Formats: sequence, C-alpha cells, structure tokens
Amino acid sequence: MTEKKIKIIPHTHWDKEWYFTSARSLVYSLKGFDEVLDTLDADPDFKCFHLDGQLSIVEEYLELHPEREEQFARLVKEGRLIIGPWYTQPDTLVVSGESLLKNLEIGIKLAEKYGGHQSIGYLPDSFGMSSQMPQIYHYMGLKYAFFRRGIAKHLVDNREFMWECPAGTKMFTHNLHHYGNMAYPPNGKEEIKAYYQEMIDKLGDSSLSDTILLYNGEDQKPIRKNLPELVKIGNESGEYSVEIDTLENALASIQQEYLDKKLPLPTYTGEFTFGQFSRTHKSIFSTRVDLKQLNNHLENYLSNIVEPLSVLASDAGSKYESILIDNIWKLMLLNSAHDSIGNCNSDWTNEDIKARYVKAKSLAEELVEFKMREIGQQVKQLDFTQFQVYNLLPNERSGFIDIELYTPYKQFTILDADGVETKFVVNQVDEVTDSYLKKSIKEIGVNNELDADWPNKISRLYRVQITLCAEKLSSMGYQTYYFKEMGDEYEYKKSN
Repeated sequence: MTEKKIKIIPHTHWDKEWYFTSARSLVYSLKGFDEVLDTLDADPDFKCFHLDGQLSIVEEYLELHPEREEQFARLVKEGRLIIGPWYTQPDTLVVSGESLLKNLEIGIKLAEKYGGHQSIGYLPDSFGMSSQMPQIYHYMGLKYAFFRRGIAKHLVDNREFMWECPAGTKMFTHNLHHYGNMAYPPNGKEEIKAYYQEMIDKLGDSSLSDTILLYNGEDQKPIRKNLPELVKIGNESGEYSVEIDTLENALASIQQEYLDKKLPLPTYTGEFTFGQFSRTHKSIFSTRVDLKQLNNHLENYLSNIVEPLSVLASDAGSKYESILIDNIWKLMLLNSAHDSIGNCNSDWTNEDIKARYVKAKSLAEELVEFKMREIGQQVKQLDFTQFQVYNLLPNERSGFIDIELYTPYKQFTILDADGVETKFVVNQVDEVTDSYLKKSIKEIGVNNELDADWPNKISRLYRVQITLCAEKLSSMGYQTYYFKEMGDEYEYKKSN
C-alpha cells in the first residue's frame, strides 16, 4: 500500500465584507496579521502561511501598520508568507472579463512590490467559475487553476483535471474539498492521529494522487500557532507523512505524480455552476439590480471610454493618469469581490458598496471631461466655439449623437474642420446668459492663451441640445466641429 502524504496549507480566508462591514474586517485584520508575521519569525518550523489570495487586505493593513512593511516583504521574499495574485477575490460569473484581468494586473503589480505572488488562480470561495478562466490565467502568467464551488460528479469525477477554455488553452486544475477541512483539529496526541486518518479515509478516494491537501484555516480565522507540533505528532505513526507546505509546491508535486505514474488526467471544457458539493448561490445574479446595473455601466465606461480616451489624450501630449485610473478600478474591484458583488449582504454593507460605485463614477466622469478639455486645447483653433466628437472604437464609425452644448448664437449652423456644413437637428434651445455666462467663460474649453479676448465677443449664451450626424469618424480619433452664426432668415430643422 502506497503511503499517503498529507500536506497542510495554513491560511486564512479573509472576506473583506459580507453580513459584516469592511470596517469590521479591517479592524480584526490588524491583530490577526500581526500574529501571522510574529509567529513566522518566532517559529522556523512554521514553514509558511497563506495570507489568502488578495492584495487589497495587505494594502489596507500596511497602510495602518507601515512599521511592518519591511518584515512583511522579507517573509514574502523568503517564500514563507504567500500572497496574491488577485487584488480581491472576485465572482467570475457576474463581473466582466476586463474586470478580471484588471483584478489580476493590479494584484500582481502590488504583490511584486513586496516580493512576488503565488502562480495560482486562487478562488476558494467564488460562486462558480467562468469557462474562460484558464485563458485569463494563462494570459496573466499563472500555472494552476484552483477553486471549490461549482463542481459536480457528472462533470469531473476527480479533483485534478485539465481545464480547457473555448480558445483551446489548457491548465492543470485542482478542485478543493473545502478551505476549512482542517479548521479545527484536536490538540490531543491520539486525537490528532485519529483525525489525520479520518481525513485520509474521507478524501483519499476523491483523487488518483496519493497526496491529501488539508487547509488549516477558515473565514477570518487566526493562525494556529501550535500547528508544527501537530505535524510532528502526525509523523510519529509512520503510516503517513505530514508536512506544512505552500499550495503551489503541493500542486506541483501532485501534477508531477500524475506524470511520473502516467495517471489518467481527464480534460473538461466549460463552466462550473453546479451546487452538488458546495452552494453556488445562483440567485445572486438578480439581487440588488440597481447595484448590478451600476457595476455593468462603470465596467463599460472605464474599459471603453476612460482608458481609450486617456490614451488618445496621452498621444496628444497629456499625462496618462495611470494611478488615478488604477484607483478607480480598485474601487470597482473591491465591489467585485465574491461576497460583495452578489449583494446578499447586510444593508450597511450594501450602502458601503454603493458609496464606492458613486465615488468611482464621479472620478471617472470628471477624468473624461478633463481629458476632452486637454485634447481640445491641443487641437488647431478654427473658431472659439469649436468642439470635438470622439470615436473610441477600433473601427471607423458614422452615426447620430445627442449633445448638449453652449453657444453664443441663437441661430446657427455647424461646420466640420473642412468648413463643410454638417447635418443636425435642434431638440431644444434655452438662453442662459444671466445664470451661466460668467461661469461658462471657464467651462467652454478653448485655449485662452491663444485667444485671451474671446470672452468679450460674447453678449448672449445659449444652451442647445442637438442630434448631430457624425460621419466617417476615424478609429480611436475625433472630428472637430464649430458653430457659425446665421441671420434670422436662417431656418434649421427642429425635432418634434
């Protein structure tokens, strides 16, 4: 009979919020993470500790305990403190692909600051898995996929398999039994020996490998300081081996065992959304629709407007505000965490989530307005009333666009950069001279250095709502238009 190898993964699964608020989670982390660092330094037999798989909790902890950063980074570099690769642990089925990529990009970047990250798509508690995850992991340089929820026996009859995405990328994958299957081990000598045997009997048939993975930890659970002693007791029996190990080492060992023994390794293609062994909470797709809509809107706004417009502005000579954009994404990623985006939370927690969306929306919209202003100041000045219409798609585009603008002319036509009259429909005209003129001197967006006297040319101001026919806008580009005053005899079409 082959000897079973027990590998213990010491960890804590740190939900940033759920029925409790993020404030509570943060306060409790301060002592908990201190104890992790101190225990690792005090006990060389405590080989490693897995500080969940997300960097947001690290960022907040070190912001409040900056005196720990050097110690933290040293332990990461020594391979004893395991972090990353995510910024937050997302729900892969509710958020967008771009959000998942940004989550890993920001998480990996932050982890590298401290010394590196585990090469595992580590999602022990997310409520199901998108079929695209192997492709995303491969693109971000990860080696293994790892999750708990969504598996079913009719899909894969083994905890290890190759997971193939629709594009063809394959990845060695481990489906864990439960990240708390060793959360409460007994301390007694005979009791712990019996416990190890019980776990071998319980889990031994779920894998072709001779390695049993036990996870010492659970939600917000502190480090088990006497774990090395429990390991020593387990090795006294001689019937199995027990050691503390990192998850990445354990998965590499299991994968090698499959290769060496030529064990069959099935391939599965598709998503994992079944609740046979653990709940997937499919009802969260429809909870708090208002927040789901905000999330969807902002994901698209950031991906398709904020970032491409910022690139366009950068090409025109403006600074690309990478830190601000990342900070906006961080607000979104905090909300994309598996226990947040589902919105099956307390009212207090959902209010916190909504507040982050509101802040992200405000920052994103202000950045867009500012970048359009910066681009406008770099454009050749044809007229002090000129404005730009943008196409941020990767292909040429024509179409209608609804615009609200300010103009000094009550009767007007609109010309393009070549002086050709452009088709448009006026939907509404309101005179706002008294309430908006002085303010709008700073708001129209022209370069005052080129025409410092332009405010003196304005005696009246009108707010107009028009539908403009924009034709042949170049990909990732813009077209300049400007107003031309017409006499009273000029008639333009007005919508009904």
